[in-house]
Amino acid sequence: MTEIRFGTDGWRGVIADDFTFENLRIVAQATAEYLITEGEASSGVVVGYDTRFLSVAFSRAVAEVFAANDIPVHLTSSFVPTPVLSHAVLQREAALGVMITASHNPARWNGFKIKLSTGAPATEELTGKIEQLIPSVIAESRVRQEDLGEAEQRGAVERFDPAPAYLNAIRDFVDIDAIRNAGHSVLVDSMYGAAAGWTASALAEGSTRVRELHGERNPSFPGLRAPERLRRTSGSSSRSSHRTSSPSDWQPTATATVSGSATSTGAS
Repeated sequence: MTEIRFGTDGWRGVIADDFTFENLRIVAQATAEYLITEGEASSGVVVGYDTRFLSVAFSRAVAEVFAANDIPVHLTSSFVPTPVLSHAVLQREAALGVMITASHNPARWNGFKIKLSTGAPATEELTGKIEQLIPSVIAESRVRQEDLGEAEQRGAVERFDPAPAYLNAIRDFVDIDAIRNAGHSVLVDSMYGAAAGWTASALAEGSTRVRELHGERNPSFPGLRAPERLRRTSGSSSRSSHRTSSPSDWQPTATATVSGSATSTGAS
């Protein structure tokens, strides 16, 4: 078995190489045991996922392990950007958050990122404690799991939509209504990521028009060097979009490139 080593705020690996369902359940079990040891299990965890290959199935596998350890699980009903997961952890007063994502890594990677109760990235001290539990979890075959459907029936797992609460929080410091009714034409490149649809949804039913590129789910991230908001990544797609997808009467007054962890905007 490949050694499981944590990096920045979690564990990442190549899908079907070291990032497997078996290893993921081991990491989830070690995280569950950490929460039990710290006396924080009753506060529960929030589990979310991005648009990468198998992220939905991986998130459900994690939820099954937490539920089997009697840790309440709030499971997002769809893919979400990482900041939305962090906000949900804070808003629901959960002990931790788990985001299934590999951030900026290439498409063949996925990951298990941990968020603190504040929504901030996990510290090295915390991830170190979880990592130390992994060898004994493996040696003693301690992984527990419960069928997701059964866990939902008994109330151990709750699916929820974090979007309304997150957008309400955004309104505390961004005048969304003013932008919605400003009559702008906004071009958004979602790069096939977890932020797909969010800008259009937030600005719907107003005079501002939103046109989205790469808003469909495609876990291979075709045409992108890496699924990260970088000038070298988004430049070519933005240029090609102006050539092929915009009607003659549609000229953007603002552009945005968004990913699961960041947003960049600029005048156009």
